[in-house]
Amino acid sequence: MLPKHRSRRGLLAAACAAGLVALASCSPSPTEPVRAPVVHRTVTVVVTDSLGAPAPNAADFWVAEFDSAGVAETRFDQTDAGGADLQVLAEGPWVVTTAAAMSSRVAGASFVVSGASRALSDTQVVRLVLHTGSRASGAAKLAGRTEHSGTLVSALTGGFAVTDSTGAWTMAELPLGRWTLTMFHFGFKLGVAQAVVTVPGSAVTVPTVTMLSDP
Repeated sequence: MLPKHRSRRGLLAAACAAGLVALASCSPSPTEPVRAPVVHRTVTVVVTDSLGAPAPNAADFWVAEFDSAGVAETRFDQTDAGGADLQVLAEGPWVVTTAAAMSSRVAGASFVVSGASRALSDTQVVRLVLHTGSRASGAAKLAGRTEHSGTLVSALTGGFAVTDSTGAWTMAELPLGRWTLTMFHFGFKLGVAQAVVTVPGSAVTVPTVTMLSDP
């Protein structure tokens, strides 16, 4: 039998070795890529009217690009007395739209929050000028059906519409820009279209989308 002090040392060494093995098993696999932390930055939207005057109490809608699970972060806020709204946003593509208080004037823009390529102390400013909103219309048809109602049409601007029995839909107060529209109906594949608004207060016709069955 080993002396008592030798036995205790052996137990201690074994315990240390077991601890190292456990620690190694909990560490990331060397084959897995190391993910850099997500950068967050201060982003300020500044909203003015066509004459450059600040637009206080404008309703702001912020939405991030959809992630791999089809989920997008959204935020609602409003501008302060100086027409500004400050948010801390994660790096990546975002859309912000705004609507003037007690008015049909709107504005919107897409932008990218910079990652580690810029100093962490940097901030970003998005400037929006309010104008008369536009109206988009189109149709979403359900393949193999004569009744086409109930399809939800939505845009990253926060606008939405529901189709009637003919598949027709109308969405109001779209800002200037190119906006992706998604069309959802249970049992059918997602429909996608583009609404391109180039003139304030205009009527935009979106091509008809036929949605295929999703077995």
